[in-house]
Amino acid sequence: MSFHKELSHLRSFITVQKATQLWGDKVKFTLVIGSDLIEQIFYWYRVEELLNKVNLLIIDRPGYNINQKSLDLLSKLGAIYQVAKFNIPDVSSSGYRQEKNPNFFLC
Repeated sequence: MSFHKELSHLRSFITVQKATQLWGDKVKFTLVIGSDLIEQIFYWYRVEELLNKVNLLIIDRPGYNINQKSLDLLSKLGAIYQVAKFNIPDVSSSGYRQEKNPNFFLC
């Protein structure tokens, strides 16, 4: 596993474009999102193109139900997705960014 900070971008589509330049278009990427982002993803930058370039792994987060209507809409946009069902700690990247502390992950 390696970390490539130069791939990071606020827009996932741009990150995937950069990763494709680095590893080629024969690689299929998986975008991992929490279930809290399902309703927001429909408004993301170039979402249809993004969903056609990646597989989507949805992590079920406490307090954010995954409804079938949203999953159906993802499918209509061309998404190939799976929903991961397991217990995860109550963490968030937002909490990490706000605290700017590498040991802080709790919401």
